[in-house]
Amino acid sequence: MNARRHAPLLAAIALGLCGAAAEAPPPAQMPAATQHRLSVQTAPLTAASHAPSVAGYARVIDAGPLALLDSDLSAALAAAAASQAEAARATALNATDQMVAAKVSEAAVATARADQAKVRLLRTRLGLEWGPALTAMGDGGRTRLIRDLAAGNAVLLRIDAATPAANSGGVTLDLGPNGTARARILGPSRTADPRLQSAGQLAIVTGPQARLLGVGLALPVQIPAGGGVTGVLVPDSAVLRAEGQSWVYVKTGAEAFERRLLDQPVATPEGLFVTSGLKAGDVVATRGASALYAAEQAGG
Repeated sequence: MNARRHAPLLAAIALGLCGAAAEAPPPAQMPAATQHRLSVQTAPLTAASHAPSVAGYARVIDAGPLALLDSDLSAALAAAAASQAEAARATALNATDQMVAAKVSEAAVATARADQAKVRLLRTRLGLEWGPALTAMGDGGRTRLIRDLAAGNAVLLRIDAATPAANSGGVTLDLGPNGTARARILGPSRTADPRLQSAGQLAIVTGPQARLLGVGLALPVQIPAGGGVTGVLVPDSAVLRAEGQSWVYVKTGAEAFERRLLDQPVATPEGLFVTSGLKAGDVVATRGASALYAAEQAGG
């Protein structure tokens, strides 16, 4: 009975506590002269986009077996063309007054069929060992690729990640002091990585950076894992870390700054990317956030 009588009062108290918890910090007031003396600097935020990614690694693979297989295929194609022509001549001569014996004609046809079978086998091996991407290139495209690989103008990579990430475009390789390189995905690999148990993807790097990548070299890689989202990028110099959270001061007047919580920020090399609570054009303190925090606490 007492609990029922006091329920409205308890609800009001709880509502008041929730409201207090959700209440934004009071604005920090700082005269312009003090801002100048403490070197408080501001800048507007700019719109940005961010694509989620997963970490993986790329390994430069030896293209020698591919070159050997392509050479065998080229030789088999030449032999098949020659034997097919020979079979056609023998068949025609046998049909014309039997100028060539039937068994000679039949032997030529059998040889042509055997050479065609060898071509089909080599094409099958190409797909089984290197995947459909290199098969789909065609003989001319694959020959040009191997020529670029031999000249050092391109390298082949195998890319793996512990977390699967569907990607048919490109990935970014971390080359350490040499910067980054862009690798273009060719298609799925035919063999799995025994450690990560990932299917893997074949990729290619072209241009001058290919010369920096030796066979067997392993590199960190970021693999796009979905569509990008829009938001703003907050520079690291503007971020205030206090009360176990990350904040930024937004200038709302000539002498007023509002402290706003960064909701679920994503760390990037350029700063923190956020999608809510801030918008492009908001003027934030890029220097002096700690001084503004001290002024806010003093004012409270």
